[in-house]
Amino acid sequence: RHESSLPSTVNKHNATLELTGWDPDLNGLYQCEASNDYGAQKTFLYVHLSSVSGGSQAGWILFGLLLALTISAAAFLFFRKHTKSPSFRRREASRDTPLEQNEPIRQSGESS
Repeated sequence: RHESSLPSTVNKHNATLELTGWDPDLNGLYQCEASNDYGAQKTFLYVHLSSVSGGSQAGWILFGLLLALTISAAAFLFFRKHTKSPSFRRREASRDTPLEQNEPIRQSGESS
């Protein structure tokens, strides 16, 4: 491209072009020429950048959220399966409890 037609996202530093953005305005055929005492060389580079649409960004965001949700659910199920849940056992009454000492059960209203 001619130097006058370089987009604003291109910086020229001596013999180097720096493409600082991702902009379809950068598309085009670039030519590089070099020469010294031993000869001259010319080469071309075609640059084609497609624009990033909002739809593809939304798709990647949705993909990331679904991936995070899937991993979270898998981790929850894994830990739920591999951790021991507390088991409740019925405690047997010891011999010192009143029921085991054959105390009479009093009706309400009775006095001793």
